[in-house]
Amino acid sequence: MGDKLIDGKLTYSFKGKADSELKQAVRAGIKEWDDKIAPLQFVEISGTDKQEQHPDIQLKFRKDGDEIAGITITNFNRFGFIDNNLITISKGAFGNTFDSKTIEIVTKHEIGHALGLGHANFEGNLMAAMVNEGAGSISTCEFEGALQANYWKFIDKDNNTPLPPKIDHIICKD
Repeated sequence: MGDKLIDGKLTYSFKGKADSELKQAVRAGIKEWDDKIAPLQFVEISGTDKQEQHPDIQLKFRKDGDEIAGITITNFNRFGFIDNNLITISKGAFGNTFDSKTIEIVTKHEIGHALGLGHANFEGNLMAAMVNEGAGSISTCEFEGALQANYWKFIDKDNNTPLPPKIDHIICKD
């Protein structure tokens, strides 16, 4: 999404058919990221908008993910910046069907990947490799990581230059 973040907007769309309850759970997960990172705004595009512009993030659902709740495939441009993401969210895994709350958590996790976050190396964290207890909301650590990973992409409107990161590392205590 590299230079696309200059205006502070990331577009997303749904690929294929999904019921409104699933879409609403995804929108709730995206909204939490949107609310936490002030200079960032997620904008849903649909219908004819999709034909006019390629969304930064496409979301699709699959019936059962076997052992995968969600996956993000990231495409890079020739400069190595994230160009776009395809996020697939399973409606269930391990023989279970996910409820709306689980779909929302999986969405938050996958959007974290789309924003440049990797997996956390401890449990109880949204970005842990597997959905687990305590991972329901975006922690300060995840928020700071995503903000710092993308901060340089936001333009300082006063002097029309990219903003440098405020810090060079994050110590997580979550």
